[in-house]
Amino acid sequence: KNESDDGAAAVVVAKSRFSAIWLLPILAVLIGIGMIYNDWRNRGIQIQVAFQTAEGLEAKKTVLKNRNVDIGLVKKIKFSEDKSHILVDIEVDKSMDSFLVEDSEFWVVKPRFGATGITGIGTLLSGAYIEVSPGQSNVERFEFTGLETPPVTSLNADGIHLKLVSR
Repeated sequence: KNESDDGAAAVVVAKSRFSAIWLLPILAVLIGIGMIYNDWRNRGIQIQVAFQTAEGLEAKKTVLKNRNVDIGLVKKIKFSEDKSHILVDIEVDKSMDSFLVEDSEFWVVKPRFGATGITGIGTLLSGAYIEVSPGQSNVERFEFTGLETPPVTSLNADGIHLKLVSR
């Protein structure tokens, strides 16, 4: 024991190995991990649609719609490996996974002038977008071939749907 001049005994206090200054970096790391997890959990479903041309499409601007409701966004536009067509990568909202079945149809909605009249007039101001008509199948799919012209009727329309194949 050491005694000071006034006769009191010196008290030895063990220093803590943990400093309060480390709380801030640990908190920052935990917040970062939480943000990464939240982004991963909310990320949509990635699909790819092949078109002959990318006319009217823009990455990060063109939307995927069904009955005028946004359900996805074009993320990337690129050429196929053989450069014969365009591949459009689209992120679809997770809640819209029922649209991603093998007989779903995709086409670009843009102004068209033809024998049947004028269609897609609304896109003159808003820009082209991709429309999807959900199929009836239960088989999930993530790669599609887009139609070059809109279908005459949707797959959900009443009536008999016939597909004629000929040489």
